[in-house]
Amino acid sequence: MHIGDEDCSVAEAREIIGNKTLGVSCYNSTDRALESAQAGADIISFGAFFPTTTKTPKSKAEIGTVNRLRAAQPSAKISAIGGITPQNCAPLIAAGVDYLCVISYIWNHPISPEKAIAEFSEILSAG
Repeated sequence: MHIGDEDCSVAEAREIIGNKTLGVSCYNSTDRALESAQAGADIISFGAFFPTTTKTPKSKAEIGTVNRLRAAQPSAKISAIGGITPQNCAPLIAAGVDYLCVISYIWNHPISPEKAIAEFSEILSAG
């Protein structure tokens, strides 16, 4: 399950899903991320990092937000979302993001979704 700031609380979501994976959108807020992690979120999502056409972002996320959460909560699982491509994902990987959430680049790739996935795989394999 994944919840945003207009959905139920982390505690309510945890009650609904039990021990299943729970992600929380924290936009660009380290405070919301820390509160969500302490309340039981499994994955903290920040975004949008880059311009995106998938939906209108609620915030512009910054690498510094990832760095602050990583320093405060080293074991947190962090996902990045919003306009991510193989060409712009390196700073997110370097900052310690655990997951890259990509939609548009995959489904709107000029050759095929498989080619888009292969491009990400190449970047991720290179470290």
